[in-house]
Amino acid sequence: MDALIEQNITLGKFIGGKESNETRFPMASGQLWLPIHGVVDKRNLKFHKSWDWLMVVVSKVLDRNVPKDNGLNLYKEVEGCLMICDRELLFAACVRFVNYLSN
Repeated sequence: MDALIEQNITLGKFIGGKESNETRFPMASGQLWLPIHGVVDKRNLKFHKSWDWLMVVVSKVLDRNVPKDNGLNLYKEVEGCLMICDRELLFAACVRFVNYLSN
């Protein structure tokens, strides 16, 4: 699967997205249920190109307790990218932060 699709799936799961085997209703295997957008094809996730989609992730990142060690740097990177309003950098920073949390 394409890296961009995987990164979008990672962010989708971070905000509460569910795979087909995690829901109580039928979904195709290539779909993800998202709390705000409903059932979406994984290839059509838009965190990388939509401020509306990405800000849901940013909000959840900023609502967390500030982590220590490297997590603090990643948290500050998300804040910094938000301050300069660069969506591409902010997307990448959110992916790094969420991946840090999952390790």
